[in-house]
Amino acid sequence: MSVLESPPYTTPPVEAVDRQAQTRLPRLQFEKKWIDWLNVLNEAVDEKPTRKAKVRLVGQTASLGLTPLPLSSVGPGVWRFNYTTRITTPAGVSSSLIVEVTWTEGGIVQTRASAALTGNLTTTVLGETFPIRVDANTPISYSTTFVSTPAGGAYSLDVAGEELAMDEAA
Repeated sequence: MSVLESPPYTTPPVEAVDRQAQTRLPRLQFEKKWIDWLNVLNEAVDEKPTRKAKVRLVGQTASLGLTPLPLSSVGPGVWRFNYTTRITTPAGVSSSLIVEVTWTEGGIVQTRASAALTGNLTTTVLGETFPIRVDANTPISYSTTFVSTPAGGAYSLDVAGEELAMDEAA
């Protein structure tokens, strides 16, 4: 991994191609120190995870069916899936919430379900972050199973998908 140093502020960003041509504005080019610094910056930015999708749902009072993240396309490689959920309105007696994530790896559908969130207070929270390997152009989806006794409980759910390490194009 490249170490990003401070920009070369003391070096002019451009220099004359022909330093002898002083009669009019000379043809300019980027100075090599700046080109090198910008290349390292580009590498550093490319190495960072990129959030590709996020969803924020509040006031949910029922289970959610399988819902794909809003992605125009899914690149093959390693992604990070993040979610956090909280009971926002306690049920009269009890509630239970399970978050499930589904994706395809190697042509096989994979599923990861959370433990049941059974607290019935507005301080009851659950969140996870985990890596998944995803096949190209297959959805990364989420769903919930929510039971509120009696009806009237509610929860919030935030999900996000980030690219971590994409496979090289073949």
